[in-house]
Amino acid sequence: MQLRPLPVLSENEEILSRTTGSFFLPISRLKMTKQISNPDNSSSAFQPRRRRAGGIHRLCVENGEDCLGTGLIVEIQRRRCECSEQTATHDPKRVVYLEDDAAYDKAQFLIPHHYLDSVKSVLIPKGLVEDRVEKLAQDIRYAYEGKTVHLLCVLKGGSAFFHALVEKLRLFHKYNKCDYVPFTFDFIRVKSYEGTKSTGNVQVSGADLAKFKGKDLLLVEDIIDTGKTMAKLVPMLKEYEPASVRVASLLEKRNPESCGFQADFVGFNIPDQFVIGNCLDYNEIFRDLDHICIINEAGIAKYASSS
Repeated sequence: MQLRPLPVLSENEEILSRTTGSFFLPISRLKMTKQISNPDNSSSAFQPRRRRAGGIHRLCVENGEDCLGTGLIVEIQRRRCECSEQTATHDPKRVVYLEDDAAYDKAQFLIPHHYLDSVKSVLIPKGLVEDRVEKLAQDIRYAYEGKTVHLLCVLKGGSAFFHALVEKLRLFHKYNKCDYVPFTFDFIRVKSYEGTKSTGNVQVSGADLAKFKGKDLLLVEDIIDTGKTMAKLVPMLKEYEPASVRVASLLEKRNPESCGFQADFVGFNIPDQFVIGNCLDYNEIFRDLDHICIINEAGIAKYASSS
């Protein structure tokens, strides 16, 4: 196969990670494959292939040994990312807004057979959730630069978002040489729902909240519905004198009964629909559904007795 020649990158030529809008769009770690047409390397062609990775890299293409017999001759040098140049692109207030009629046909996605009759439509596919969480992890990393962040996961619904967030934070530091932002984590249980309604009566159990005195807390929640739960939980935590309390929520619902509470980091602003999946439940059902979906009336009726 004849490959289209591309110019060789100089030592000073850099490929930078870019962030646009509400998602993290890395452009890095290009693989340069060298096709050798004769033994003395007098003629060659290059074809770039993209690989997903975070960070900023410099590519230096030099003559050398054939790596693994593939014709790949490349040296990738990492350099310390210029955090000061990138922070302006990180705006945690920039939220992905989903219109009232936003939905995907459930037939276009893999839905477990036993849930098909209970799902009205897919609101947010699993892959879109993962990409958005990656961007939130980046925003959080910059917001807590120079500090240790203590993640406080709100069980059970927040567990999927929490674990995805921790994984993205870990990978962010794995592929970058920015100053490390250490984090610890703990778990609490907060009860405020009965069926599809948020009661606003908050019951907290789990971690010893007194140990968070003087620490920077980040509550990790699955969804801000009426906001009444967080509006009561945050002041409750502040009584234990932490250095700061912020909230990261995967979803924020446009609920007419909202008390006006707003999280500091939000993944998606969604219409006033009862959503399930990705650890969001209805009476403890649907947590194992990969996509975030809208439940239908049949599903509500079918599992109402589970409460």
